[in-house]
Amino acid sequence: MQYRLSLLILLSWFSFGCGNGQNNQQKENAISGTKSTTQNITIVNWNIEWFGSTKNGPYDLDLQQANVQKILQYLHAELYGLCEVVDIDRLNEVVHQLGDQYSCIVSDYAAGAKSGNTQTLKDAQKMAFVFDKNIFKNVHTRAFMQKSSRAGYNFSNGRYPFLLEATIQQNGKDFPIAVLLIHAKSGADKDSYNRRLQAANEMADSIKVVLNDKPLMIMGDYNDVLQNSIAGKNLTSPYSALLQNGNTALTLQLSPASGGTTLHYPTIIDNQIINSALAAHYVKGSIAIRKDIVNAVSDFKNGKTSDHYPISSSFDFIKTNSANTKTPNTEDTQDKNITINPKNNVPVNTGNFVQVVTTDFQDAIEISVSERQENLQFILYNSSDEKVLSVHRRYIEPGKSFFLKCKELSNGNYTLVVFENGKKNVFQVKKN
Repeated sequence: MQYRLSLLILLSWFSFGCGNGQNNQQKENAISGTKSTTQNITIVNWNIEWFGSTKNGPYDLDLQQANVQKILQYLHAELYGLCEVVDIDRLNEVVHQLGDQYSCIVSDYAAGAKSGNTQTLKDAQKMAFVFDKNIFKNVHTRAFMQKSSRAGYNFSNGRYPFLLEATIQQNGKDFPIAVLLIHAKSGADKDSYNRRLQAANEMADSIKVVLNDKPLMIMGDYNDVLQNSIAGKNLTSPYSALLQNGNTALTLQLSPASGGTTLHYPTIIDNQIINSALAAHYVKGSIAIRKDIVNAVSDFKNGKTSDHYPISSSFDFIKTNSANTKTPNTEDTQDKNITINPKNNVPVNTGNFVQVVTTDFQDAIEISVSERQENLQFILYNSSDEKVLSVHRRYIEPGKSFFLKCKELSNGNYTLVVFENGKKNVFQVKKN
């Protein structure tokens, strides 16, 4: 009977491409897929609020599951780090719907729960990686710092960082990467602050010993800010140790206008930090709080899916930082698809899906389409490659122009990048 049960569990694991366990290893052969390995690699972290829990979080579990699936499909990232996964079966179903190229691994430990198939672990908040097997090869995961009982206490009684080590395969080349997913101790009291501080200090020391030679990202729900602390603005960030040795806090680059990473507070507590080895491949300006997910789930702010927004950033492992393409966390097309329009010398993609009526404008840029386009994202960069405008449009109908309002911008040259379901158009425009 026990053998039969084990066999059923194993078959279920393969059918959904999702595993649960520490020291998990996956070696995948090349799998044909629809995504090109020459595009930028997008990495997302997201706290999905007691996903699938019958006791906490959103009460309509089927709706939460459907919305999470819509959002992951909308983000179309190559790697997701998810916090607060409770129901693994529901996550399996979501990953299955993403396509055969995706797989996932869930931590077999959680706060207050030891390894093993216990009810406590089943009901607890776990962490998970969902990844594109065409891109992420030789995937290994394990609890990080698990031999340290002190770290276990500081990371909310056993919620150790979840480490993924893999090889990224892009354009026929292999690149190592390590990703640490954290779900830190919550609370604005001084004791919780001290536990986050001690956890980060020990983590920084462990990274120097174990992961110092690899491109590294530390992402997840930090439950605190990087400028100071939710426990007091006069306090230094508990994560100061992780901001040293050449590390870059991508989320510190966000504009104040981006707002907070949760529905109810203006603070950025979901963060991404990268080391210098990974920063060399970072796509400039791509870090974002993905509030545009309302394009996929219009009533997201009602709290029926999660109380956190996803955070995303993009990386180009073929080109270095100095030659990166501007992209706002959305699928990037291959550079070879970009040509020059001989009529007005405007860079465009072959097969344009939008048109700029005139490249010279005053108060607004007029956009037209020959056929209906949906889920459009407009990003405007100035001559210094700074993002000055970001607008999402649910749809544009043919014969009805859309006006991108730019009245407050200074005169000068700008680059307009338009994304739509994995496609991109680029235009050079000028405000007079």
